[in-house]
Amino acid sequence: MDAEPLVLISTSDVEFFLLLNHVFYAEGFETLLVGEPDEIQQAIEDRRPDLILQDCKFEKPRSTEAYGRVKQTAQANDIPLIALIGADASHDHIALLKAGIKEVLARPVSPSKLLERIRALIGTNRQIPGETVVAYADVEMDLKKHKVFRDGRDIHLGPIEFRILQHLLENPGQVFTRDDLIGAAWPSNVYVVKRTVDVHMGRLRKALKEGSGSDLIRTVRSVGYGLAD
Repeated sequence: MDAEPLVLISTSDVEFFLLLNHVFYAEGFETLLVGEPDEIQQAIEDRRPDLILQDCKFEKPRSTEAYGRVKQTAQANDIPLIALIGADASHDHIALLKAGIKEVLARPVSPSKLLERIRALIGTNRQIPGETVVAYADVEMDLKKHKVFRDGRDIHLGPIEFRILQHLLENPGQVFTRDDLIGAAWPSNVYVVKRTVDVHMGRLRKALKEGSGSDLIRTVRSVGYGLAD
């Protein structure tokens, strides 16, 4: 499975990062936390993110020169950069624009608005190497287009449900515990209670049954989940 789009987040506000990490992952993005602006260069070389999100709100003094250097690096690697500033920091907005950073947003900013801008900057049609179609019974999953069809009908799934279904489709005949599914559909740095798996499985089951009547997912008591025979 190809990695999700990676957003590099530079901030000293850990709670803000944890919030974004939770929201972004649910929407199909991976995040990586870095500290000072100068640390971004190494992170770019190590991971090559799809986008850099630089939180400038708590920098004292705010170093627009450092952010300008980051933008120069991002331009060289064709990586877009979004800078976040305090709501009352209009002077920072101007300084960042002069430093070459064209996308500047004021905090507080809603995660939905951030996601909208990120998608606009990096695009949503990312190619998956070795693209293929995974099929079982009347269900087809197009990994390249990130689409699921049942009997020709388009099934709309969230990122977690998509990853769970892919794991099931790639391993027909097997039954997976909730811990197995957590390992397959969630990143290792996110704590997930087993009840959360049941919630997502309920959503997946409902989406697959809608309009067809048959249940593709079977629950094995005291064990977990698998595909119906």
